[in-house]
Amino acid sequence: MSTKGLEDKYLRTYYKWLQANRWDANYHHYPAELPTYTLEMKRFAAHLKHKGKSSGFSDIVILEQKQGYGALFIELKTEKGNASLEQLAFLHNVNNNGYLGVVAFGLDAAVEITEWYMQELNTPLPVKKVVRKRKGIEFEVLEIGK
Repeated sequence: MSTKGLEDKYLRTYYKWLQANRWDANYHHYPAELPTYTLEMKRFAAHLKHKGKSSGFSDIVILEQKQGYGALFIELKTEKGNASLEQLAFLHNVNNNGYLGVVAFGLDAAVEITEWYMQELNTPLPVKKVVRKRKGIEFEVLEIGK
C-alpha cells in the first residue's frame, strides 16, 4: 500500500474511532490534496487557492478547548513519513498562538494524543519537542510516535 493510501486508511479508522468515543462533534478533516489530472480539476484547485486555501493546514482539527489549549491540530503521517515545510510552519504558528499542534506518526500516535487531549488526563503532554529543518529554515514542533 502506498504512503498516501496508508494515511487515508489511518484517517478513516481515526474518524470511526472518534465516532465510537462520541468525540466527533467538533472534529474536522481538512482535505489538503486535490486531484488535478484534468483541466477542470486544475481550474477548481486554482479557484480554491484564490479563496485562501493554502498548503500546510493540518489533517485533523478538534475545535474544543481542553487542557488549556484552544483546539487540537494533528498532522497525521505514516510511521516513516515526514512533515513538509508548509506543515511544519503551520504547526509552529499554531503552537505559538494558544493551540496544540502535533505531528502524529501513525494511527496509534494520533489516538494517544487525542485521548490525552479529550479525556483531560492529568499526565504530562505525551509528545517530544524537536527542531526540524526544511529548506534551511528551522521549526520547533511537537511530535508523537516516532
